[in-house]
Amino acid sequence: MQRRLFDFRNVNHIEFDYWGNPFIVMEPFGDNSRYWICPRNKPDYTIDISNIEVIFKQYKPPFFIKLLGDIISLNFIDFKKK
Repeated sequence: MQRRLFDFRNVNHIEFDYWGNPFIVMEPFGDNSRYWICPRNKPDYTIDISNIEVIFKQYKPPFFIKLLGDIISLNFIDFKKK
C-alpha cells in the first residue's frame, strides 16, 4: 500500500512484505530529514534488514527530479556564506 499524494496526516509512506513480514517506511517528524523502516506489528529481531538500509542509502533520484527538489528546497543556495 502506498500513501496518497498530499496526505500529510499519514506518516507512513509505504507498506511492504519482507520475508513474509509486514514492514512500513515512515517519516516520523514530517520534515523529510529521517525515514524509519520498521515492522508494522510486533518486532521480530531475528530478521536482518540491513540490506534494505543499504539500498535506501544508495538510491539517487533521476537528475530532473533531484533538480526540481533542489529548486523547491533552495538546496543550491549556500546559506553559510557571509
